[in-house]
Amino acid sequence: MLVTLLTAALVQAAPTNDVWVVVTSRSGVPAPRALETARAISAVLVKANVPSATPVDDLSSCKSKKPCLVAKGKAKGVPAMVLVEVGVVLGDGVAQLEAISVEEFGKKIAGAQVEGPGDALSGLLVEKTSSVLVEPLKELLGLKAVPAVVKPVEPPKPVEIVKPVEPPPPAPPVVVAEVLPPPPMPANEVVAPVEPSKPAFLTLPRIIGMAAAGVGLIGVVLGSVFLGEAASASRAIDAACGATRDPCSSLTANQAYARGYQAQGVGVPMLITGGAVAIAGAVLFLLNPQPAASSTPAVSFMVLPGGAGASVEVSLP
Repeated sequence: MLVTLLTAALVQAAPTNDVWVVVTSRSGVPAPRALETARAISAVLVKANVPSATPVDDLSSCKSKKPCLVAKGKAKGVPAMVLVEVGVVLGDGVAQLEAISVEEFGKKIAGAQVEGPGDALSGLLVEKTSSVLVEPLKELLGLKAVPAVVKPVEPPKPVEIVKPVEPPPPAPPVVVAEVLPPPPMPANEVVAPVEPSKPAFLTLPRIIGMAAAGVGLIGVVLGSVFLGEAASASRAIDAACGATRDPCSSLTANQAYARGYQAQGVGVPMLITGGAVAIAGAVLFLLNPQPAASSTPAVSFMVLPGGAGASVEVSLP
């Protein structure tokens, strides 16, 4: 049992190539915040390939005395320590970093001091750790990288490509020309006569005739409507002034007379013009019996100015 305890004690006190980050003094800074700053410094060391696996601790009980701190470090079996002192008064902070060699009884390896706002102390200490403590601690722990000897790359040996011997090309085959018989005479083909295509029923003259007849009928209907309005005005005059229509001063008769005069002036020309256009359209439709597509219309019409008459020109094929 005694041998087991001694072996465990020797293993625990065996030195390890590690850097222990500890808080040695804190003034106006809570212990959790000071330990968080120490952990950030330890993380910077690990990122820079400086071993710092020993958990950070608060050794402010040593009151920054080197013999006490070195004794704690020897008990942990670490060759080096990073001492962190932080203090904040009325929002202003001051902090100090110091790397010491445990094996050389607390000999100072490197150090730095920063001042600034209390909230920025952690960031300032991290920057100083990276720029001031990393290289001295690597030298202490023997972690300086030895430049590797780069062996020059030999150029590849040229590969000789052996071209395969191609066989001689085969002799071309002998082609015997075959005498073909003369082509047969073409048979007498009977070409059927092409029947002329029948012209369409609705030719251009007939379409014009139908359109003219439709416009003429509309004119006749509108003229009849206006003449009906004139007849209604005449009956209104008879009702207001009597059948003899002696001179009368009836306002209704005067209004009916004006309305009838205007309706008669529009209806009579429209009725005459519409009838003439309808008749011309019908003649144009009937006197053009399916002419060829390329022929010109056989019937044309023209309405005279004023709408009082029409002339029809008939051209028989």
